[in-house]
Amino acid sequence: MNCEFAGYADQVLEQKGVTCKPVYWSERDDWTLAMVAAGLGFAFMPINLVKHPDVVALAVVEPEFWRQVSLVSIRGRPYSPAVGSLVREVMRKSWFGHRPERAKDSALAPAGAGEAAA
Repeated sequence: MNCEFAGYADQVLEQKGVTCKPVYWSERDDWTLAMVAAGLGFAFMPINLVKHPDVVALAVVEPEFWRQVSLVSIRGRPYSPAVGSLVREVMRKSWFGHRPERAKDSALAPAGAGEAAA
């Protein structure tokens, strides 16, 4: 699985005295889940990807794993009503104590669907 957490997880596990040496690796989620189901190891993956009847997903509470997700659009292209609503809500919400940054040339500047709150 192409996971941006692999290096981070290795460091955290090592600090806890756990050493993991990858033996099997796959870019395909279904193959990774099949290997886990076969007892060949474990996987870090979003819970919505765990779709195998013999695999149990457990939430990792500590250490906290997170990822940055970006919302981008094409400048000047009108939004559909649904996308316009999503963009306005994203721009209006305070995320983790601060509002999203919006550059002068922001790709998220409204284009044909009303103005987004800054």
